[in-house]
Amino acid sequence: MQPYEFDRDAVIQDLKSEASYAASEIKCKRKGVAVLMYRMDDLYNVNMEQYAPYYNGPYERNLDYCTGERGNCGCFHAEQVAIIGLFKKRLMHPGRLPSRWMMACNYSPCTSCANVIVLSSMVKQIVYVHVTQHDRRGIEILRRAGIKLIQLEGKVLPEVV
Repeated sequence: MQPYEFDRDAVIQDLKSEASYAASEIKCKRKGVAVLMYRMDDLYNVNMEQYAPYYNGPYERNLDYCTGERGNCGCFHAEQVAIIGLFKKRLMHPGRLPSRWMMACNYSPCTSCANVIVLSSMVKQIVYVHVTQHDRRGIEILRRAGIKLIQLEGKVLPEVV
C-alpha cells in the first residue's frame, strides 16, 4: 500500500452502518453525524481496524436538551467528541496510542470542527461523503493546514437530516 491508501469499500461499509445508527439513535434534532477513527502508522499507512465510532448529540446527562436550531442546537459535534475521546485515551495510556489518525465522516467538518482538528495535530487524512452545505469553510481550513481530504465518490450513504 502507498502512504494514505485505505480500503474504500471497508470505510464505506463502516460509515453506512454507523450513519444508519446515528440517524435512528442520536438525540440531535438536526442531523445524525458519525465519525470513525482509523490508526495510521509512521509511514502513513492506514490500519483498517476501526478504533471507535463517535456521534454528535447532547451531553448524555442532558439528552432532551437539543433545541434543533442550526448553529446553536446545544449538541456536541461528532468530530470534536472524537478528538476529545482520543486525547482522553492518550492521557490514560501514555505512549500506547499513535499520534496519526484517519477520520471518516458522513459529513465534511464545519469550521469549528476543522479548527479543533487542526489544533489537535492528530488527524492527517479525512474521508467524507457529504459536504456540509451551510458551512464549507471547514474544508478550506483543513486544506490550508495540509490535511489530506478525500470525498468518497457517488451517493454511497443516504443523507441524514
